[in-house]
Amino acid sequence: DAASASSAAIAAAALRQHSSARCLAAPADLLVSETLDTSLIGEGALHSLRHAAQHLCRRGAQVIPAAATVYVSVAHLEPPETAGLRFGCLDALREGYTPLRLHTVAHALLAAPR
Repeated sequence: DAASASSAAIAAAALRQHSSARCLAAPADLLVSETLDTSLIGEGALHSLRHAAQHLCRRGAQVIPAAATVYVSVAHLEPPETAGLRFGCLDALREGYTPLRLHTVAHALLAAPR
């Protein structure tokens, strides 16, 4: 119907705008995000969630996800086989951290995850 089509158009327009545009008719009661990556800090997720909560939501709005747990361990990693090539010059292009899936590299945990 026309009302739901109008609501869908408004929602689509809101999704295309930066949260500073404040395009909502009223502060939201719910903030849902899927921007979290394996390290919880990629894609600027924490900054984006905080900004959206402060500028788009009413005080006390529910945020999903509301919490996360980060487990940390010390590990020895075997360098990947590179056929003698050196890639150290590319380190400057990293964005502060490099996500790693342990099942993809040879490693030994030196401490239990905590």
